[in-house]
Amino acid sequence: MTPTGRSFYLVGGNQQTAWYAGLNVQRCLIGAFVLSAVLSTLGGAVIAMSEAGANPTMGDNSLMTIVAAVIIGGTSMRGGKGSLAGTMIALVALAALINGLSCRGEGFEVQLMAKWIGACVDHSL
Repeated sequence: MTPTGRSFYLVGGNQQTAWYAGLNVQRCLIGAFVLSAVLSTLGGAVIAMSEAGANPTMGDNSLMTIVAAVIIGGTSMRGGKGSLAGTMIALVALAALINGLSCRGEGFEVQLMAKWIGACVDHSL
């Protein structure tokens, strides 16, 4: 893990401890939000290019899947715990589940329920 990654991890876990450790907490927070905005913009641009257009509700269907994958992957909603590898594995597994339900002919409401049940499993408790 890089020093910047450790800084983000520490600030996400406990801002007070990060401040005591000598980190500039405000700079880390601003950096995290700027990085998030840049990557979100890039992702939106790539999706808009692949669809040859854009509308305000373009990503609504994927939001629950992403949140469920992050929670299933082991990321704590309290901050400070989680891994990219776990999230990626959970995302692939959840996408396979949703595609399997779709291939089976299950309705959209069944797919939403599968996502919701996955999101309710919080490993940090």
